[in-house]
Amino acid sequence: MDMGTKNINVRLPIDLEEDLEKFAEEHGYTSKSEVVRDAIRRLVKPKLSDRTLKDIEIARKQIREGKTVDHDELGGS
Repeated sequence: MDMGTKNINVRLPIDLEEDLEKFAEEHGYTSKSEVVRDAIRRLVKPKLSDRTLKDIEIARKQIREGKTVDHDELGGS
């Protein structure tokens, strides 16, 4: 286990766990744990604007769908 993390156990009703799984898949999260960590961060340490959070969601969807562009293709330096 990573020394910078700690495991916790959370009991959820079956329907809520199913909703969590579906949400993770639909929003490009790699796991349910990632969704829970993201939700806790947003509750405890809200830092990003709604627009930025939406942009992140869009980027995750693009990555999941393989709709990415190499940096060199953009003409970046």
